[in-house]
Amino acid sequence: MDLLITFQLIKLFLSKNPEKNSLIYTQSRVYETYENISDIYMYLNPSVFSQTHRSYIVNLQKVSHITPKNETYLVYFLEIDEYAHISKLKIQDVQKQLHQLMTN
Repeated sequence: MDLLITFQLIKLFLSKNPEKNSLIYTQSRVYETYENISDIYMYLNPSVFSQTHRSYIVNLQKVSHITPKNETYLVYFLEIDEYAHISKLKIQDVQKQLHQLMTN
């Protein structure tokens, strides 16, 4: 796990946990691991990555836009045709992180 995260860190867009396995999306590939999504998050820089939902980790540097959908939000990415969820409880934190990232 350490090698995968270290090697792919710059290209990592999102990680999601659809069931018991986690899918790690990069621009060129999707990797599957059985690591818990919270364990994956521990390896990542919290100023660049956000656990936007219990099943998603998002690279904030790769965000294209965010749209509301019912009781949640969807975050879309530059360079890949995928989206992730942001829980309504975390949207304000994500917006603050994006603002800090853009102003630094």
